[in-house]
Amino acid sequence: MDALRKVMKAVLKLYAPDETERKKAKLSVESFLKALKLKNAFVGGSYAKGTWTKNLSDVDVFIRYDFERFKERELSELLKASLKHFKEFEQVHGSRDYFRLKHKGLWFELVPILNISKASMAKNITDISPLHVKWFNSRATKQVREAVILLKSLLKANAIYGAESFREGISGYVCEILGVHYNSFPELVKGIASWKEQEVIDTENRFNTAQEAIYSLNASKLGPLIVIDPVQASRNAAAALSAKNYKSLIKLAKELLRTPQERLFIPNPASEKKLKAEHDFLVWIEMELLEGKQDIVITKAVKVHKYIEKESIDYGFRIMDQGWQQNQGRLESYFVFEGRLEAQAELIGPPMHLKQHASEFKKKHKRVVVKAGRLIGLEKRRFTEPKSYVEYLLKTTYAKSRIKGYCIR
Repeated sequence: MDALRKVMKAVLKLYAPDETERKKAKLSVESFLKALKLKNAFVGGSYAKGTWTKNLSDVDVFIRYDFERFKERELSELLKASLKHFKEFEQVHGSRDYFRLKHKGLWFELVPILNISKASMAKNITDISPLHVKWFNSRATKQVREAVILLKSLLKANAIYGAESFREGISGYVCEILGVHYNSFPELVKGIASWKEQEVIDTENRFNTAQEAIYSLNASKLGPLIVIDPVQASRNAAAALSAKNYKSLIKLAKELLRTPQERLFIPNPASEKKLKAEHDFLVWIEMELLEGKQDIVITKAVKVHKYIEKESIDYGFRIMDQGWQQNQGRLESYFVFEGRLEAQAELIGPPMHLKQHASEFKKKHKRVVVKAGRLIGLEKRRFTEPKSYVEYLLKTTYAKSRIKGYCIR
């Protein structure tokens, strides 16, 4: 474990905020709360939990309204009226609208919520956020907070961080639950490396067995990892995690235990130049995002990436590698194809002895041959080059409605 602890120390130096940054952030938050002039403001998120990583950019501030008085009121409009003394702020639409504004170098997200004492009272998922802060801070030690920062850094470097639908990864809150559950980063890594096909994490022991926890959840919220929310036992906090990212995380943990290396915490984005030098059939696409809320427009662009992947495979191309990444307001999407296709496609038909099916197959295809007692239809392909086919897909209505434009190389 000495090698791992050495890596941990180096990574914390890279990503954990130092005392100077902490003091600067504290002054900015205090200054903002003074300017906000709202007594019902509550600072939340990673800042309040002490789990933020270097270069803090935004802080969550929850504006709590009395449950009995305001449970039927439009909270977003009430908060909006309280912000008129600020020259400029942005309203973000969602299940309950919230507001963003900048103050002394930090973005503050102002979220209106009902002041509740238990999760069952919530009218909106955001109402529960202060309960998350309260629970984590009652359990966390310096060691736990360091474990969370290290886990977040590992996930971010390997594109597994974030519960957004386009990311299908692990949220900051799940990182915090895991940090408390395992108590230290070495134990956390060992724990992840031993995860099975459907792992259940129930930190507060809300259920007697893992099976009981699984049965209690909505089937649509089950996944490879089940993390029972400590303040809302009916919720799987890790429901967003995909099977692919789950396997990637376990693989990372095993690699970190086997050979602890700092490089696993350093982002290594795909390079067009490098991929082009290594592969003959690289298709690199820069997608220009639509206007709108970032997670929504990125989700739409990622759907185009997945559409290209599926349609290419269905057409007959073999994809050796593929991926996407965000870069300065664009989505960079890439595919490494095995090669060109034959000019003629072979469509497998029914066995010859199934005469009715064979007759119908022959009517559909002009050229038919027999191989090993089965009919094969021969059709000329419209596309044989991967790049030409991908460009054709980018011009379809499906793709054009989800991205603003593209550049393909």
